[in-house]
Amino acid sequence: MGNGVWKKMTAIITTATGFQFDLQDPKESYISVLDIALALSNICRFTGQIHEHYSVAEHSVLISHMVDSKIALKALLHDAAEAYVGDTSSPLKSLVPAFKDIESNIQSVINNKLTGPVSEDEAKEIKAFDMVLGSREVDYFYRGGPSFVPNGKSTLSANDSYTLFLERYIQLKDYD
Repeated sequence: MGNGVWKKMTAIITTATGFQFDLQDPKESYISVLDIALALSNICRFTGQIHEHYSVAEHSVLISHMVDSKIALKALLHDAAEAYVGDTSSPLKSLVPAFKDIESNIQSVINNKLTGPVSEDEAKEIKAFDMVLGSREVDYFYRGGPSFVPNGKSTLSANDSYTLFLERYIQLKDYD
């Protein structure tokens, strides 16, 4: 990449199930809910800038319980692309416009395989609840506000959020 010449970089990651996942050309056949659950349970929200582990998987399960049951599976998987690209902060995403395109493309492939297309109205509803929960999370983690998790329990370990995510996925797939 020297002398100011950019070459197309290999953008392949290896997933826990052994797929060679191409970030620039994602294939439905390489999407695995096991990879998604594992990665999201290990990824800490807020780029890890909080004093306890709170996973994207746990966040996703909570959102899936907040929305109308008809779109709960879509809500559960609303951040699934992060399993492949990580939980990148919004400020960084705004500095790297191509990132949003890559993430959006991956999310579309995931939706096509696991939930079907997400309509504009469904996306708006999921986003509205995502914002509500996000506000509660910020209040709790940064301002000492009340717990946002059911019954005031503490957040889950990565292993427990992995299990919870997969259980919720199976529950919703059976409902679907």
